[in-house]
Amino acid sequence: MADGSHSAPETVVQRQTESYNDGDIAAFASYYAKEAEITTFGEIEVIAVSRDGIRDEYGQLFEAVPGLHAEVVAEFTVREYVATKERVTGVDGPCSDAPMWGRIAT
Repeated sequence: MADGSHSAPETVVQRQTESYNDGDIAAFASYYAKEAEITTFGEIEVIAVSRDGIRDEYGQLFEAVPGLHAEVVAEFTVREYVATKERVTGVDGPCSDAPMWGRIAT
């Protein structure tokens, strides 16, 4: 985690969303485990593997599309897992304003 402390799962998601919206790739990637994987919904396609891979993939995205903004429109927590429904704006194309599901563990 960016600050090295343990926080409530919802707080971690909030901070990660804030770092996404700020385009702060170092902070954003720090919320993922070193061995994390990001996949499309239903785990159909692997987007990034490892914290370094996430930093590379999203770093390119943040650089190419500086106006990205994620809004959490729904959220629920089960133990250390948080599922969010997000609306991403600031980009044209297939994901423009499309709800996205994600999950992060503390």
